[in-house]
Amino acid sequence: MYAIGDKFDVTESSVHVCVTRVVHFLHAISDEIICWPSSAEVTRIKNGFLAKSKGKGPRNTIGCIDGSHIGILTPSESTQSYFNRKKWPSIILQGICDDRNKLLNVFIGFPGSVHDARVLRESPFFARAIQECEDNYILGDSAYPLMPWLMTPFKDNGSSFPTWKKSFNKRHSQQRVLIENTFGLLKQRFRRLYLVDAKSVQQCCYIVMAACVLHNMCNDERDFLEELATLPQEEDVGNDESEGDFDCSLPGYSQSLREFIAKEQC
Repeated sequence: MYAIGDKFDVTESSVHVCVTRVVHFLHAISDEIICWPSSAEVTRIKNGFLAKSKGKGPRNTIGCIDGSHIGILTPSESTQSYFNRKKWPSIILQGICDDRNKLLNVFIGFPGSVHDARVLRESPFFARAIQECEDNYILGDSAYPLMPWLMTPFKDNGSSFPTWKKSFNKRHSQQRVLIENTFGLLKQRFRRLYLVDAKSVQQCCYIVMAACVLHNMCNDERDFLEELATLPQEEDVGNDESEGDFDCSLPGYSQSLREFIAKEQC
């Protein structure tokens, strides 16, 4: 705040008021800027994801999901719950992106120690996922459960792992990497997301949401970071395996669908 005030010759308190107003305004319009795609957009998105895996692999991908850790100052309450597995305090940004690194849905604020699968389960998106995805699906890594609307990779059992499963995992990864790129691009645009030093967790959440809104606005205007030769990827702070107690609905259907995709589309 001091640096901004000094640069524009205004008081630090005035800077605080202006920043707070802008952040809260961006939060207020977030539902308009970060929203699920229309039917016409879904068709384009599916084609875009398929192109990422060179025409092979999952054909009905409309998004990729993951969690990103946003560094914060150590909270005064429930301190230990905010320390992630890399031992630094964070809140989790759950994001779903399309093939062009646009955020379609975000959920912000769970403590850094919480498993990605639990964050998903507690998010508003989980309750309406079937309706949002319809006959399509989003892609997630092995931290998530296999669901009719959420395709995850096969668990690699080593020497007994068949080729068709390896092929699926390769194509799945080629598409799913878009969410890692999206988080990397978001943090390159807004370096403060590496450490949001706001006084409260709630204010941190508002700042992260504001950055996500601005990210989508830049994306819609095709305003890219030209200095980035390749899109950055996230540091892996999340979970490697799905939670065992997750209620996986229709597991037989989900497994059959994944096997069909692996054998017929990869």
